[in-house]
Amino acid sequence: MRRRTFVLALVGVLVMPGIAAAQSFDWQTHKGTTIRVLAPKNAAATAIEPFVPDFEKLTGIKVQYESFPDDQFRQKILLELAAGTGAVDAFYTSTAQEGLKFYRSGWYEPPDTFIKNPRLTSPAFNIADINPGALRGDSYDGKQVALPLQHQTSMLFYRKDLLEKYKVKVPQNFQELEEAAKKLHNIDENGQKVVGIVLRGKKAAATSQWAPYLLSMGGD
Repeated sequence: MRRRTFVLALVGVLVMPGIAAAQSFDWQTHKGTTIRVLAPKNAAATAIEPFVPDFEKLTGIKVQYESFPDDQFRQKILLELAAGTGAVDAFYTSTAQEGLKFYRSGWYEPPDTFIKNPRLTSPAFNIADINPGALRGDSYDGKQVALPLQHQTSMLFYRKDLLEKYKVKVPQNFQELEEAAKKLHNIDENGQKVVGIVLRGKKAAATSQWAPYLLSMGGD
């Protein structure tokens, strides 16, 4: 029940600007409780952390906020959830990576029921304001398992000077990308060897980097 409490309280704090439109809503229904939140040290989680005191003031709920480097966080949340102690009330999750495993393990508490409960979610919150594609990305078997926090995409950055110097056109597809990387790899530029292409790919980050190639080439 503690995890459910936080999910809806979090929904509430995300719509603080709309409080005036829903003054009858009781933000302090769970005043005096404490919740434990686990998060990675990424941009989105780091941006949220300074607002924890605002959340505590609004709801009367004490937040024990713990954040860890990405790889360490992923190991910790996996161990904590697998232990089944219920010691974690809310956590950051990358549904594109571990979502199916977590869903099948029963580690998600779908927020649908709580969002529809007017006693638990401010009427100022409207789930239709969230991008439908993002919502689908956080659902399994038609069940919403999480609320989207951020979008990420793959983007090609390149050195215009090198492409012009070595007469390499800007890649428009994977074949051209491979050809450009091969042509530029190991060239000598100001006494340093150039690497043809670099991507994130250490441990946990490898999944999101590999997926665009897999899916774009017809994989599943």
